[in-house]
Amino acid sequence: MKVQTEKLAALVAEASVGTSSYEVSEQSVHIIFHEGKIHSFNGDVLFSADCPFDLGTIIVSQKDLAAILNKIPDEEIEVTTNKANLIIKGKRKRAGLSFVNEVLAPIHEVTQALGKWQRLPDTMRLSMMRAAETCGRDHSKPASTLVHMGPNVIEGSDTFRLYHDSRETGLKQEVLMPSQALAVVLPKKPIKINVGDGWVHFRSRTKAIISVRMVTIDYPDTTEILKVKDGSRVTFPSSLAAVVTRAATMGELGFDARVNVAITDGRIEVTAKKASSWYKEVGKTSYTGQDVSFSVHPQVILSMLSQTQKAIIGRGRLKIKNDNITFIAACDFLNTADE
Repeated sequence: MKVQTEKLAALVAEASVGTSSYEVSEQSVHIIFHEGKIHSFNGDVLFSADCPFDLGTIIVSQKDLAAILNKIPDEEIEVTTNKANLIIKGKRKRAGLSFVNEVLAPIHEVTQALGKWQRLPDTMRLSMMRAAETCGRDHSKPASTLVHMGPNVIEGSDTFRLYHDSRETGLKQEVLMPSQALAVVLPKKPIKINVGDGWVHFRSRTKAIISVRMVTIDYPDTTEILKVKDGSRVTFPSSLAAVVTRAATMGELGFDARVNVAITDGRIEVTAKKASSWYKEVGKTSYTGQDVSFSVHPQVILSMLSQTQKAIIGRGRLKIKNDNITFIAACDFLNTADE
């Protein structure tokens, strides 16, 4: 069957959202061609999209297929199979990939559990991303690894920081999703959201459906944590956003990115580090209260600083609030709830 090389390569690359970097479960590094569609599944994320060919059920390595397609310069290729291999033929190049045909991913169970689609505004998608970036990786405290959403809330916390957005989401129920899954899915800029049975589904501009597993645990009530009224006011220097941006380039990237901010009497210090380098920059502030320091994902603090330069420090916490969004730092409120 003749297929446009660029179109198939883009589809295989898009399917990587449902794969893992190593085989955390059987077939989690593979893509699945099945019943005219292409799928991938890593346990937390299922990707499904229409495929330009149907050669039966074929399960191959996503990375290997992507590498082959990127090495073929022809605009069009021929895709065929024999008993054990998926065959890719160009004008002068050909390659084969061994495949299996037993599907282990719960494709039908997930894709048939769709609810009603609703528009996912870009501002809501970005807020979900900021919540995911505030979560942590400590699975001994499961709530700290999840993004919590409901009819009037988007929030995430790693037990030391809390991002809380009180916007109307349009959702009819409370949902919890793994933050690391959302950190991969949301940058794909999905345009619709759909809460189904045990899964939250996202639709991309290419009409692919990306489903994220829901988690069922009790999530702590953060109402009291958000109350930081009696405290010292601090105005961040207008240059802080630029300082954070510079520091972020020297630190870790992606989901694990963090910058450290220390505010002392008249002084603000921003640092970032990774295994091979570190960066520090010092500025001035009019703040004269108690010393405070916190670490934060650079995109979270930058999104807050784009709207306000003011914060409150009190009760051992720093609070930045802008309209419906609140960021709290130096809080450890999830520990008790998870014990």
